Amino acid sequence: RCVGFMQSPPPSHSRPPLTIEDETLRIPHPAAPAPPAAEAERPQLAAAAEQALTQGLTQFRQGQYTNALTQLQQALAGFQRAADAPNTAKVLLVLANAHYRLADYPWAADYGRQCLALAQELCNPSLEQQVLEHLGNCHRHLSDPQTALDYMGRSLQLTKELNDVQSEMRVLNN
Repeated sequence: RCVGFMQSPPPSHSRPPLTIEDETLRIPHPAAPAPPAAEAERPQLAAAAEQALTQGLTQFRQGQYTNALTQLQQALAGFQRAADAPNTAKVLLVLANAHYRLADYPWAADYGRQCLALAQELCNPSLEQQVLEHLGNCHRHLSDPQTALDYMGRSLQLTKELNDVQSEMRVLNN
């Protein structure tokens, strides 16, 4: 565990699985992560995951949301199988932000919580700060102001510890 940076508290209760359906957009649901691949397979898996990530981001920018989310899910699975924790965290944040931009706040928060746990495991306080800010915004939209304030407060504290004035201003503006 990281020393000097905050850890997220353990969940106080088990969350039911999210089911999201929209009349105009069917959002693919993530599968359970596959076990890590053999060491020799990992570079190929990571390369394929990087390609899926790039394609997913391109499709998202073009408004092809369902295809984009499918590609991003493939990137996530590939990086998980390649045991590439930093890129897994990156894709989790991309998925969290993609769902947020689609106003799909429950999934945005779910991916955000997964990314937060990984950021803490990786001792990456900058990523942790970004995710805390993201989770604060998600909970604001989920009409959970106390949780939103808790996440934003933790994010603000980290910006000060990191001496990141730009992020501090962004958090204060939220």
